Amino acid sequence: MTEVGKILKERPSKHGEFAENSRATWEIMRTLQQERNWPTLGDQQRHSLYMIAHKMARIVAGDPAETDHWDDIAGYATLVADRLRNPVTPYDGRDVYSALAVAWNMPREDAKAQVQAIMAKQLRAKAVTEGQKTMQQDLAGAPAAGAEAGRSADPSKLSQRLPRSSQGSPEDGGQHASADALAVELEADIAKALNPT
Repeated sequence: MTEVGKILKERPSKHGEFAENSRATWEIMRTLQQERNWPTLGDQQRHSLYMIAHKMARIVAGDPAETDHWDDIAGYATLVADRLRNPVTPYDGRDVYSALAVAWNMPREDAKAQVQAIMAKQLRAKAVTEGQKTMQQDLAGAPAAGAEAGRSADPSKLSQRLPRSSQGSPEDGGQHASADALAVELEADIAKALNPT
């Protein structure tokens, strides 16, 4: 028997028959979707309610004594409550600031401010370097190459393609990006902005 076959054979004792679990899950979801506030809910709230409904169905169709089901319900409710208190902008694959906000666990505007501070520091360092080169050229009597110290980099020109590998697993909705991967991408983008070819 394959590994998948073993899993499928063991799961019904905890999760219930798939057909029954599916029916119970969507009976709950259809009821929720008929209520007046359903259209106003955000993706995170809807996804959490779906996962809670799914875990509830596992309880009534499978093993009600399985503690994971109950823990999961509490966990999905807590995820939404935490984000209502401290909103998180999900990474949508286009906005680098939103991606970094997820990676750094901060509001988008704070992540944007940090990027701008990093770029400003890089530009100041570049200005000092260019100024030193120009001074050395002047002292040597060579014509000064046009220093780009005053050029400002536009943070909005940062790459709009961050690595998909930096996203979380499908079960968590891809909400948890890898800070390391994003930091590497950001560093490369800043380098490109400062030294265009």
